[in-house]
Amino acid sequence: MSSGDDKEKLRKGASLGLTSFSNSIDNHLQLVQRSIYGLGVLTLLGLAKRYKLWTKFCSRSDIPVEFYRRNVKLRGKVVDIGKTGSLLVDHKPAIRIPSVLSTKTRDDCLLDVHMAGVNITPSGLDWLNSNLLSNTVWFRLLESPENGKEIPAIISYRTKFGLWRKNINTYLVYYGMAKLRSSSDTDPTSQIYNRLLEQLIKAEKRAEQKGVGDWEKVTWRQWLREKLIRRKF
Repeated sequence: MSSGDDKEKLRKGASLGLTSFSNSIDNHLQLVQRSIYGLGVLTLLGLAKRYKLWTKFCSRSDIPVEFYRRNVKLRGKVVDIGKTGSLLVDHKPAIRIPSVLSTKTRDDCLLDVHMAGVNITPSGLDWLNSNLLSNTVWFRLLESPENGKEIPAIISYRTKFGLWRKNINTYLVYYGMAKLRSSSDTDPTSQIYNRLLEQLIKAEKRAEQKGVGDWEKVTWRQWLREKLIRRKF
């Protein structure tokens, strides 16, 4: 056998070896990639389960305490509005599941959400019915009260043009369709509630000065009586 044949065999052997080595690396890389994807999916599923991303909440007690502490923002559709301005909201989970897999019906699965820090006036109630009923709202949870079914929250909704979300709590006070509550309905140490309270005080002061909404109907005697009542609290 000539030396040329030997060299050709060596080249073929080396080529086959490199091909086999390359294929082995590709197979291992695919295995590693699949393992990473699998771990990623499992991690996402674990996080989704931990943070209840596909859980539909039906009452205050269904919502984890951690959600209140972290002031988590939830989303839902306003199904009805109470006489005091509380919103009955059909909660929409962050991850939707097919309706056939859900065991909770619309009638027994409504959250009773109310605007923290404010009392809604009749004109405010009319505004809520005209603008929020059957629409989607976002509500940021505050510290959960010890008793009661209502969920104190900062409520917002997207405007018609969808460019930004409007804070309903301060909006109604700003235009004289709601008034500041005389006492806190949540933990006074909550920073987010304190910020809201500051905004509400400024909004109500502006509404009084401008005489907008219900404030334009208030006589100076009624205004003085309300001030005296508030000072008692």
